[in-house]
Amino acid sequence: PPPPTVPAVPPIAIEGCSIVSQTPNNGAMFTADTPFTTTWLLQNSGSETWDSTSLGIRFVGAQNDVQLHTGPSFFTLSTNVNPGNMYNFGVSMLAPFSAGSYGEVWELVNGNSQLCQFSVYITVP
Repeated sequence: PPPPTVPAVPPIAIEGCSIVSQTPNNGAMFTADTPFTTTWLLQNSGSETWDSTSLGIRFVGAQNDVQLHTGPSFFTLSTNVNPGNMYNFGVSMLAPFSAGSYGEVWELVNGNSQLCQFSVYITVP
C-alpha cells in the first residue's frame, strides 16, 4: 500500500518568526537507519533583533515518542539576527529502524516565550 499522505505545512508567522524553507520536505522517505540533516531557514519578521544571548532553539517532542535527532535538544543562536534577516538551523537526525511515519517539533524560544514552532515528518518504508 502507498505510504500515508503527510499534509504540507504552510509558512508560519508568529510574533516575528517566519519559516521560509525546510529540507527535507515533510513526507520525505528515508531507508531505515539512514542519517540525514533537517534544516530550517527562519526569518526574523519582527521589529526586534533576535539576541543570541537570550534566544535558543529547543526540541519540543516527537511523534510516538520516537526521537529522530542524534545530538543536543537545545541550541543557542550562533549570531544575532536583525529584523528581516535569516537564520539557518540544522539538526542531525537518524531514520528509525522500523517502518512507519515519524516526526519532531522544535521551537524558537526567548526564555519560556515561544516565538515559533517548526517540525519535520518523514516516512520509513
